[in-house]
Amino acid sequence: MAKFYNIVKKLEPEYDSFRGLTIDYEEFDEKLQNYLHNDKDIKTGDIVFIGSHHDRQEYGFILIDKRYDNKYISSEQGCDLIFENEELLNFLISDGKKYKELFESLDPLYSELIGYKNCKNLVRNNYKKHNLW
Repeated sequence: MAKFYNIVKKLEPEYDSFRGLTIDYEEFDEKLQNYLHNDKDIKTGDIVFIGSHHDRQEYGFILIDKRYDNKYISSEQGCDLIFENEELLNFLISDGKKYKELFESLDPLYSELIGYKNCKNLVRNNYKKHNLW
C-alpha cells in the first residue's frame, strides 16, 4: 500500500510563512536527497509533498523511486505522477502497490492540491484501469 508523506517543513522550516519554497534549488535538492537517503520508511511508490518554488504548490508532489537510488518523479498534476514513467508504473503494478487509502485519507488541502478532490471518479477509474486502486 502506498503512503503519503508531507516533509516540506523538514526541508524548509519557514515554508508556512511563505507558502512556497524560498531556499535555492541546489540547497533544496541536497536536503531532499539526504532526507530520502536517511528515511527508511519512505518506499518506492510513495507520494511525498515537498512544496514548490513556483506560486502553484500543486507542483510540490513527487513519486519516490528507491529501486536503484533515491530518485523521484514530479508532475504538474500530482494524481498523474504514477503515469509519468512507464517502467516505474509497470513495477508498481507488478508489486501490487495500491493508492485507494492514500487518496481517500488526504486532508482537504492536499486532496485539492494533488488533484483528487475535484476529479475523484476520473482518478479512481484511471487507477482501477491499471489495478492500482
